Amino acid sequence: MSCQRFFGRIGLVSIAIAVCALLGCGDAEYESPFSLAEGDEAVFSGRVVDEKGVPVEGLQLAIQPDGIDGTESHTSNDALEARTGKRGHFSITDIRPGAWRLFLRPLPGGIIPESDYGILSIKIGEISIQPGRYLHTLSAFDPTSFSITPGVHVQDVKVTVQQRMQVRAKVVFRDGTPLTNEEVKIEIRTRHLDGYGRGGVGGSLRTDARGHFEKYVNRIGFYTVSVEYDDLSVRSEEFLLRAGERREDLVLTFDSAPAP
Repeated sequence: MSCQRFFGRIGLVSIAIAVCALLGCGDAEYESPFSLAEGDEAVFSGRVVDEKGVPVEGLQLAIQPDGIDGTESHTSNDALEARTGKRGHFSITDIRPGAWRLFLRPLPGGIIPESDYGILSIKIGEISIQPGRYLHTLSAFDPTSFSITPGVHVQDVKVTVQQRMQVRAKVVFRDGTPLTNEEVKIEIRTRHLDGYGRGGVGGSLRTDARGHFEKYVNRIGFYTVSVEYDDLSVRSEEFLLRAGERREDLVLTFDSAPAP
């Protein structure tokens, strides 16, 4: 089993620790993050901070039933959600017993349909869960699995997040005129730092009123960005993005004047 998969599933061990803590079989001075509830439904609560320990407000967290054995499938309609408050606090209630996945959602009405953050770790009591599937990656969609026992609240959870890497580029013509409100084809290629190869993403995006477009990227590495519009194309020079960094000053210039 890979290290990442191990950490992704280690949350399921937390319930055994919960039972042990509730029965008093551990250290008497240990402050348990678990408490008993009156019914079967439980609460998952805590706070969200960034890698510097600063609370993150307005972040949308969601949990979804996890078919760990591969026999279950679920949709976004099964998810339970909560939004962090001013001090990063959140509380997800009415959770049924079973296995769940924690992930991040975009806020309603957001321009980009992805979360601006990725999860670095989740700390429940003395256990720290790291959800990353691969080294040097950070995605909003890397889920973390954990299990809820009937009648047990999981509280004082600490979720540590980091802003995801992002490329923000401006597309202009030779005379500096921006290409505004137009659909372009993009390709973002990655050369990995760890030497295990290359990757990339592509698709279509629409520039805004100033000629900008934005795209999240998930892996530390060297990047090049290419744009096509009608019969025009342009490619950036290679640049490096490290964890949490963003390239926001990229300008892609077509070697042509705008059409009259």
